[in-house]
Amino acid sequence: MTTKVKSNPKKDFLIENLHIFILFAFAVAQPLYDLLSQYADFFVVRRSKPIDIILFTLIISIFIPLLLVLIEMGLKLITSNTIHKIVHIGLVGILIVAIVFPILKKIEFFHELIIWIIALLLGGIFIFGYIRLKHLRMYITFLLPSILIFPILFLFFSPVSKIAFPQKNVILQTEQKSEIKDHPPIVMVVFDEIATPYLMNEDKQIDSIRYPNFASLANQAYWFRNTTTVVHSTTWATPVILSGLYPSLENPKLPSIVGYPNNLFTLLCNTYQLNVIESATDMCPKELNNIHLDSKDWIRRLVSLLSDSSIIYLHYLLPQRLTHSLPDISQNWGQFYKKKAEFSKNIKKKEKILKGRSKLYKQFIDSVSPTTVPALFFLHILLPHPPVKYIPSGKTYGDYGYIGIQRERWGWNEWAVTSGFQRFLLQLQYVDTLLGELLAKLKATELYDESLIVITADHGASYRLGGYRRNVTEKNAGDIMPVPLFIKLPNQKEGVIDDENVETVDILPTIASAAGIQLPWPVDGHSVFAKSFPKRPNKIILGEKKYVFSNTRFSEIFSESLSHMLTLFGDGKTRPDGLFGIGPFKSIIGKSVSQFRTSDKKSIKIDMTKILPFFERIELSSGFLPCFINGSIFTDIPLDLAISVNGTIYGVSKTKRIKKNLSIFFTMVPEHAFKAGKNDIDIFVIRAGTDGMIELEQTIKK
Repeated sequence: MTTKVKSNPKKDFLIENLHIFILFAFAVAQPLYDLLSQYADFFVVRRSKPIDIILFTLIISIFIPLLLVLIEMGLKLITSNTIHKIVHIGLVGILIVAIVFPILKKIEFFHELIIWIIALLLGGIFIFGYIRLKHLRMYITFLLPSILIFPILFLFFSPVSKIAFPQKNVILQTEQKSEIKDHPPIVMVVFDEIATPYLMNEDKQIDSIRYPNFASLANQAYWFRNTTTVVHSTTWATPVILSGLYPSLENPKLPSIVGYPNNLFTLLCNTYQLNVIESATDMCPKELNNIHLDSKDWIRRLVSLLSDSSIIYLHYLLPQRLTHSLPDISQNWGQFYKKKAEFSKNIKKKEKILKGRSKLYKQFIDSVSPTTVPALFFLHILLPHPPVKYIPSGKTYGDYGYIGIQRERWGWNEWAVTSGFQRFLLQLQYVDTLLGELLAKLKATELYDESLIVITADHGASYRLGGYRRNVTEKNAGDIMPVPLFIKLPNQKEGVIDDENVETVDILPTIASAAGIQLPWPVDGHSVFAKSFPKRPNKIILGEKKYVFSNTRFSEIFSESLSHMLTLFGDGKTRPDGLFGIGPFKSIIGKSVSQFRTSDKKSIKIDMTKILPFFERIELSSGFLPCFINGSIFTDIPLDLAISVNGTIYGVSKTKRIKKNLSIFFTMVPEHAFKAGKNDIDIFVIRAGTDGMIELEQTIKK
């Protein structure tokens, strides 16, 4: 006679709860920990503190699955046991699908529908086995240690451990042979994403019409026209500038003082007063920095960390088609939800939230003043890096993001790529405005002549049909590798153009040499003014792999990059309106609507409800102008459009199809198109009349 083992409801309930913890660990915690371990600079850039990372880990591994368990327990208390079982089985099924779907998504030759079918089928099979097979439930229980193993690996055995449990900073004591008074003030700005060809005219000089302040600096400084970055990512490229060391693809370092203890700031800290603003690195010892940026309290930091992590996880989990509605994570370091939500804010709110980088630059400008001891004034600012939202005057037009780009790769809509390039160059003109403010401040405080001034950028960016925006390839290297480098020595009056093969790894030793400071540690670069070093025969950049270009070949791709920009926009001399005179039928830009035949047919409907309120009352003195005119158009037939402001055509656009019977249009118009008060916006379809003359067909605004 056999004895039937009775089930223990309390024990079964406990095991079911543990299963939620275990499956959540595999479905959510482990993938998220793995992603963030690979990109630990995510925490560096957002200035996460150890407490932030520890609380984040506790919430992901303990609090969220505990919340799910408590919800189940509540259902068990207020409903029937059957409903509780259904909810538990459903939750188990969801977690299983969340485990297998991202794995299947990596099989590129599978259609998305096939992936869904397989994932749901596997989930169904697992649920059936979970209900019927005691051994399967037992095997899941054996995975209980994973609840602790995953967070332990994340906190103690990944690059994140250096942030969660930082060692005390060791400041190197440099021995200076010269007197403190012999060291000049150092003013250094690292801009983000400026390719040298974009600053140039057809004579390969700085375009003094579009970028007068860069041109003015070049007239009194050394312009190392053949300078290139050695890596295409900000959190790698900026440490190269500050450390003088090549990065390692095999053993990447954190962009912080932990990863680079020997850097510009630790070199100067015993001799110079440090006034430092870093935007994507954390290499300056905080206790020695004279500038203290406002920091969020721990609650706001944690909420921001959790919200951004949730977006990163959804990009990992969902099929690409469904990620289109999510905030883009490729163009910013954080605040992804905020970027998505800015469309719905009113004008006054926009004026407030769109001042982040401008405010940071002003804080830097305010810090520049004479000091009793030598001072370093350093700024790395994410400009003209996207989001693109500034016009040359510094006013903003809203955070719309780039159109036609997914995961840092441009699509095949030519107008979207050209429009993105245009908006970037307009923001680059704003950078020139900011540079002018710095030079004016230096001259007003009588620091200009005596200072060592270094202006550079970390890397460039590319605007090519179907190409990567920043990941370097053979085709876009000319847009990403060349970066501006201007060095004005103390009391220098005449500009010099130097075309030697210079790399950003040379900037730190050059600063040390020009400031009269001996480097106490070895670096990979050398001073650009030292003539004893052999000339480099090649140009090198690290991306997904190592690219090597001969000097001759690099000269060719540099020229091609410049030619590409000039073909689209010209330069300030040949095409003064070049940055706005683009698009289909661009010859009609600047002309009055009254000069053309107009049709009252009105067969096309458009939707501009999101932006039309902005034109009801424009304040020219405000920090916001709706220069980016856009909307939806209810057709999937390609159309050419003319956009008029107060009766004058200031922009044209091609439509971009979104789905059946729905397209979008977008164009930039100049600041001078607007007047104070109410402005009239009209959208016309450009038609060719039977006699070949242009005809404008009025659209119906929804």
